[in-house]
Amino acid sequence: APEAVSAVEPGWLIRSPGSDGVYYVGEDGKRHVFWNAQTYFTWADSWDDVVWVTDATMPTLELGSPMLPKPGAILVKIQSDPNVYQVDANPDTGAFELRHIASEAVAIATFGADWADRVIDLEPTLFTHYERGDDVTAMETVDLAAMKTRVEIAALSQ
Repeated sequence: APEAVSAVEPGWLIRSPGSDGVYYVGEDGKRHVFWNAQTYFTWADSWDDVVWVTDATMPTLELGSPMLPKPGAILVKIQSDPNVYQVDANPDTGAFELRHIASEAVAIATFGADWADRVIDLEPTLFTHYERGDDVTAMETVDLAAMKTRVEIAALSQ
């Protein structure tokens, strides 16, 4: 008999025995892969919320764009470029944006003296999935309690 297809709901985090990836089921009904544990842990604090589904379930869900680090959770850069970006959600469109942090002084004023601890390296290919937002040129109010550090994310990944 063919393997049963698991019921899934938007908002679920899913994985199947035949796949290494963890996926977010979007409101669009598509499955969106997390590129790595580092990105996953900008959204979650443990693997406990991941629901195991059958291998037959995965092909029933169209593959959507990859999951990007959560807006407001982390700062990002790519290894080949010294520029650091704040990840934000556009208030009008909801699109994820990269906002270049104009200087170290602005980074310290906005994110604290330990701002560099909040920076993770992203795969260059993920940058193409972001829109470019306005540069961060002066201190802004951010929810530092909602942010994570590289060390916190690495610890969660263990």
